[in-house]
Amino acid sequence: MLFVLSFVLAYKLESLAPIELPRSVTRWPGAALIVMGALLTLPSVLTFLFSRTTLIPHASAKKLVVRGTYRVSRNPMYLGLVVGYLGVALYLGLGWPLVLLGLPFGTMQFIVIPFEEKRMQSIFGDEYTKYCARVRRWV
Repeated sequence: MLFVLSFVLAYKLESLAPIELPRSVTRWPGAALIVMGALLTLPSVLTFLFSRTTLIPHASAKKLVVRGTYRVSRNPMYLGLVVGYLGVALYLGLGWPLVLLGLPFGTMQFIVIPFEEKRMQSIFGDEYTKYCARVRRWV
């Protein structure tokens, strides 16, 4: 939701004071980033669903998911959202979403992820500590 709200605000700002990017240059890189974002996010969501644990950040996790995309990033869904967000902005040739990307990214980095990490630590203890030592937060 943070990414959607940020993009909606950016889209409104574009109508007031456009920061247009040359679509002839940004369209294909944007399309590639959209695909990359989907390839990160969708398998990550499916891994959670097949593991029968929750996707809701404030709910209690039933299992520590460490396979699939979670072998390379502790937050592949969030990473996929960042990459996809960048892709949509570039594909549409809009500058304001790039300017405002720090809002959802900062909220994730400094509020949401630390909250989730504390919950995971309290639920899974040493197993989660070892996982964090093996796998980076983003990439």
